[in-house]
Amino acid sequence: MKRDMRKYILRKLVELIFTLLFVTLLSFLLMRLSSVDPATAYAKRMIGNPTAEQIEKIRIQLGFDKPLLVQYGRWVWDLLHFDLGVSLANGHDVWTDIESVKYFV
Repeated sequence: MKRDMRKYILRKLVELIFTLLFVTLLSFLLMRLSSVDPATAYAKRMIGNPTAEQIEKIRIQLGFDKPLLVQYGRWVWDLLHFDLGVSLANGHDVWTDIESVKYFV
């Protein structure tokens, strides 16, 4: 009976890992393959009217110049270390924004 339980738990853990990989890959691809260039959007929000050189500098700084597989690997690595990075919407640390949310009772 113990052997069957171990096999069941192991199978469920493998399913969990594949599910997490699929969900993270899908989330990553949806973010990266949208029609909006994140470097341009970020530059416009932070600078206003950026030059092509400024946008390229931001693209390199944020790692968008690297291949998608490298970007995904870095994204998962940071996610596993609870590093959600900097918000492209406001330039703040994402964890700081999450912590600043107040709940009303």
